[in-house]
Amino acid sequence: MIIWRGWGILAFLYFGATVAVGVGIPAAISGDTSMTWPVILAGLVFGAACWFHGRHLNVVKPQEELQDFALLREEVMESVRIGAFRLPDNPPPTSLEQATGQAEAYLQMIHGSLSNARNRHTLFFIPFQYLGFFIALWPIAMSFLAK
Repeated sequence: MIIWRGWGILAFLYFGATVAVGVGIPAAISGDTSMTWPVILAGLVFGAACWFHGRHLNVVKPQEELQDFALLREEVMESVRIGAFRLPDNPPPTSLEQATGQAEAYLQMIHGSLSNARNRHTLFFIPFQYLGFFIALWPIAMSFLAK
């Protein structure tokens, strides 16, 4: 059973940091573990950090890679024009048309994998950035349930 994919495991780190900072530091300073506002504050901070980190990994970074695809396309087509294009583990193309066909198939495969690259980082099939909401709302819910 796959619990996480990519960097989704980091959500446990954010959750653990929320508990450690929200409960551990006030308990170490004052010895009182009944305060709820430090846990709520830590949950909001680490929940927002989880949201922005997950958004960067799952949305922003794949978009940047897709934008860089145009540059890759130009490089590959230039190598076809000068006759230097060759796919690994394949014999070199014998004509310009064959090289162009192989290059187009290669680029189409890369573009397909880049187009489907969103939300690669998950925990329990939930995208990493959405776990930030859970981390932020968990201490609030626990403070109401504890009363």
